[in-house]
Amino acid sequence: MFNITNLAEFDRVNYRAAILSFIAALVHGIAMIQYFRDWWGYGVFFVVAVMAQIMYGVVLLVKPWQYDETGGIRASGTGNARTLYVAGLIFTVALIALYFITRTFGIPMMGPMAGKVEPFDLLGLTAQGIHIVLALHLYALARYAGSPAVDRKTA
Repeated sequence: MFNITNLAEFDRVNYRAAILSFIAALVHGIAMIQYFRDWWGYGVFFVVAVMAQIMYGVVLLVKPWQYDETGGIRASGTGNARTLYVAGLIFTVALIALYFITRTFGIPMMGPMAGKVEPFDLLGLTAQGIHIVLALHLYALARYAGSPAVDRKTA
């Protein structure tokens, strides 16, 4: 979907990924209300997901890998950027997988609805669409950040 070839493009994709993470957090925040009504454990899961997505979006905006130990801008390299993109990609894909597992096989082993297959709904499908687009962004960013051939001063 994306073939990032320069720093300006990298920054645009990184910014969009941050916004997508914030939007996913918003959608999960809306869903969280219903899940707290079902069982407090499901609600807590959504609180954790919301907080993780907000924090991840902030990390993408701040780009801490571009700073050296003194707080100055690194001369070259991306530091831990690729690791952070891959971690976000794994988390996002895990959320997608969990959604489809709960809609096809049932809620895994916990709470009063354990084993119950949940119906597909517009809010959930919207969240998964956002997750899929976010995952594509993160994949492209991880590929670019891991590419040794590209010179990027503060990617």
